[in-house]
Amino acid sequence: MQIANPMYDVVFRYLMRDNKVAKLMINTIIGEKVKSLVFKPKEYSHQTDGIPTVLRMDFAATIQTKNGTTHVLIELQKERASFEVVRFRRYIGEQYYERANQIKQETKQGAIHIQGIPLLPIYILGEKLTRTAIPVLKIQHQYIDVATNEILDFKHPFMECLTHEAIFIQTPYLKGQGRTDLEKLLNIFNQDNMTENKHFLNVNKSDYPEQYQCVLRRLQQAMSDKDVIAQMKREDEFLYIMQLREEELLLTKKVAEAKTKKAEEIAAIEKQRADEKEKLAAIEKQRADEKEKLAAIEKQRADEKEKLIEKMILKMKKIGLSVEEIAQSTTMRSEEVQQIIAKHTDNH
Repeated sequence: MQIANPMYDVVFRYLMRDNKVAKLMINTIIGEKVKSLVFKPKEYSHQTDGIPTVLRMDFAATIQTKNGTTHVLIELQKERASFEVVRFRRYIGEQYYERANQIKQETKQGAIHIQGIPLLPIYILGEKLTRTAIPVLKIQHQYIDVATNEILDFKHPFMECLTHEAIFIQTPYLKGQGRTDLEKLLNIFNQDNMTENKHFLNVNKSDYPEQYQCVLRRLQQAMSDKDVIAQMKREDEFLYIMQLREEELLLTKKVAEAKTKKAEEIAAIEKQRADEKEKLAAIEKQRADEKEKLAAIEKQRADEKEKLIEKMILKMKKIGLSVEEIAQSTTMRSEEVQQIIAKHTDNH
C-alpha cells in the first residue's frame, strides 16, 4: 500500500494533528503511557530565506509513571537535513524560559511555588549522527551518589525541571529494522520505501501491528488532501532552491579556495625569488669582502716588500756601496735609491 511521505513537513503536521495518532506515536516513542496529550497551538517552522528546514511541534502531556502522574512538555522536532546544533539549543532555551511552561503548586502551608514543567525533546532526523546504525537513541540522566557511585532510584521535581532527557531518531538507519514495535512504527519514515513519486512511500501493511494501522490510514488520507499535495510540491521547490544554493555556496567556496591557493602559490614564488635575491646579495657581499681582504693582503705584502728593500739598500750604503751601485743591484732608479737613503738620514 502507499502512504504519504511523513518526512514532508505538511504530511508530518497532518499526521500529528490527529490527537489519537499523535498520542499513539509519542506513547510508543517514549515508552511511557500517555494519559492525555494536548497540542500547543504555537508551532514553529524554521526557515532560511523562505526555505523550511525544521518543523517543531510542542505537546503538553500527562504521563503515567510508577509513582503516579507527571506533566511533561514534549518538544517534537523534525529536520530533513543540515541540522545546526545552535538552533536546537535555542529552541530548548526558549522552552525553559517560556512562562506558559510553568505551573503553580500550593503547599500544605498555603505557600505557592512556581514549578517548571519537565522537558522531553524528541528529534526526528533525516541525517545520521552516529557511525553505528542506531535507529533510536535515548539519552537518560541518572541520580548518582558521588561518594559511593550508587545509582539512586528516585526523582525530584526540582532536579527534573533543570535537566532533561532526549530521544534521537535517525531515519536513515531504519532500513531493515523491525526488532521492536517502535522500529516497526518508525518505518513510516524509511525513505528507502520511496516510490518514483517521492511524495509517497510503499509499505507492507502486514509489517505493522494492528494498533498502528490508524497511523497508516491517516497517512493514506493525506494522499487525497489536495492542500497537502500542493504544499508537498512547494516543499520540493523550496528544497530544490536550497540544493541549488548549497551547490552555489560549494562552488563559491571552491572558487575562493582556488583563488587562495593561487595567491599562496604566487606568494610562495615571490618569497622564493626574494630569498634567491637575498642569497645573491649575500654572495656579492661575500665576494666584495673577500676582494677587500685580498687587497689588504696585497697592500701588506707590498709594504713588507718595500721595507725589505729599504733595509737592504741601507745595508748596502752602510758597507760603502755608491748610489749607482745600489741602483744597479736592486734594478731601481738612482733617484729612488737616493730618496730612500735621504728619508732615513732625515729620520736620524
